[in-house]
Amino acid sequence: MADLLKELIEFAEEVRTTIPSTTTGADAIKWMQKARYFTDECIVEGRLKGNLEPFIPLKRRGDFVQAAESVKAVGGQFQGQVEEVKRLTNNVPVTWQMRLVLIAAMAGFLTMAMAIPEVFGAGALTFELSYL
Repeated sequence: MADLLKELIEFAEEVRTTIPSTTTGADAIKWMQKARYFTDECIVEGRLKGNLEPFIPLKRRGDFVQAAESVKAVGGQFQGQVEEVKRLTNNVPVTWQMRLVLIAAMAGFLTMAMAIPEVFGAGALTFELSYL
């Protein structure tokens, strides 16, 4: 059990230290996949995995699950956007309307990222609207 905790801590440190400097390119995609994989290792069906419960104090479990679920949601949105942008820019002529849609999507992600620290408080509505 201690080995599992040690591996998860090392994995969390790896995810934390490899945050990409830009949101474009292969590094950002790989990082987001890694972050989502980390959350999948910690959370199942919205709850902390049973084998991790002894390591996280009862009072902090809800906060940990909420933070991990936020990362997972943003990761899914980001990965979906990257795939959609690739599909659109490779198969559709890039017009000013398409550029406007892409800029609007990027603005939504920026707003979502800025709302994450307060996602379970005052920034909840901002996060939810930008998630759409």
